[in-house]
Amino acid sequence: MVELRESTPTEQKTITKPETPILEQDGSKSRINSLKHILEKLRHKTPRPEISPTPNPDFLIPIMDITYKEFNKKHPESSEQMQIVLKEVQGLAIKNFTVHESIIYPGVSFSYTKLPVNADLIQKIAPIDKSQSPEPETPEDTNQENSAEAKPPKDRVIFLFVPFAPPPDGSGLSPLDMGIDRVMRNIPRVAHALKNGETPPNIDIYCIGTPIGFAGKSTEEYRDAIIKDGLAANGKMYGAFMNEKLKGMDPENTYVLAQGASMGAINADQAVMYLSPEFKKHTQILLDVPAGHHEPITPPWTQKPTIVNPRGIQTASMLGAETTFRMLTDPKMKDQGERAKRLYEYLSKEKNIAPDNSSQTKLKLRCLYETGLKLVKGSPLNTDVNRTYIRSGTFDPLSTGPLRIGERVASNALNKAKKYLGLGEIKGITSVKKKGRSLEFPYNTSHFWAYTRRFNRWEQAFKYCKGLSQPKT
Repeated sequence: MVELRESTPTEQKTITKPETPILEQDGSKSRINSLKHILEKLRHKTPRPEISPTPNPDFLIPIMDITYKEFNKKHPESSEQMQIVLKEVQGLAIKNFTVHESIIYPGVSFSYTKLPVNADLIQKIAPIDKSQSPEPETPEDTNQENSAEAKPPKDRVIFLFVPFAPPPDGSGLSPLDMGIDRVMRNIPRVAHALKNGETPPNIDIYCIGTPIGFAGKSTEEYRDAIIKDGLAANGKMYGAFMNEKLKGMDPENTYVLAQGASMGAINADQAVMYLSPEFKKHTQILLDVPAGHHEPITPPWTQKPTIVNPRGIQTASMLGAETTFRMLTDPKMKDQGERAKRLYEYLSKEKNIAPDNSSQTKLKLRCLYETGLKLVKGSPLNTDVNRTYIRSGTFDPLSTGPLRIGERVASNALNKAKKYLGLGEIKGITSVKKKGRSLEFPYNTSHFWAYTRRFNRWEQAFKYCKGLSQPKT
């Protein structure tokens, strides 16, 4: 493996200036000049430290290092197990990184990677003694998105869609924050089967990029399709990809999950529209903080959606504002962006991926613009057709407003009153929204969904595996 490191910055040349003897000065000016004199010497004599793109040498992919550090702060007792999982996920993500040629749009391609959750991973976390009967029960899925999984089919295929991002982001490695979370959620299922001496379920997680991202290719035909059909153009392309990966599997024994965040939520919803009917009935859609899913405004004199849409303007302006704010205030986000560039340079050499030429770069930016324009005008979800679970951010500046925040505050207050004051059932207000066949659940988050909020759940998965590995006394 190629090690990526930055070269030590060249030391600046010191310009020697005649020094004024400090003792010849007096008062506050003397103290200030004395301090400046000391700092000037330190600045030129102290060597600047070498910067490593991956502070933890085990992690080449930035999100792995960030996740490990954040998890270790909350659950140091399972840091060893977390490191094992992240190293395995990273190895699989790089090994299985592949470029997929679209059968819908000739010449268009996007990258993806595959993360299988299998017995090898479980045995590395905590070797399971099959001779002992299982003591703990499989952790219950108490969250809303798992309510349809009371009796899950044995095999699972999970498709994760990347948020809106300019190139080179938007690759198959970009949704790995969701990928790590899904790996952790499915570890107990495999462990439980191993403990019972059963064949573990086949669990495959696909992290999917875009034609705009690293290793992807765009064409004028693809750009025209976006202009004409909006994000349904992506739905056709991704739906064909999903059908290809599901080919040969038993529809009655396969659970399918399509999950996406921000723009990825729209793509996930659109992709399921083109899924084979026999698999669609076993498919669950989970959308995190979707962006651009408002209804378009179509003036009668044009018969075309207009960009002058208050919700669209809010989406575009607030996405830029929150992104800028986080880049300025969150060192992890800025550092991740810098290291991602070096990661793509490494993958280019490792996977023999040629860099984009100037015409392809310009075409990708035009496709990005057209995609963003469709989000601003409005790309509604197919909530009347698809059974969908939506996790929205109460403080998401792209979609929320004072009314929504007020509803959440009032709902929380009434629920606390019911719980602590014994006021009985309170009707007439709820924080859960229903639209068509969808359910929307608010979470106390902004637009940048933090899957690290699942750390406690991940710890429960580790405890479960550790419990199974302990011999019965």
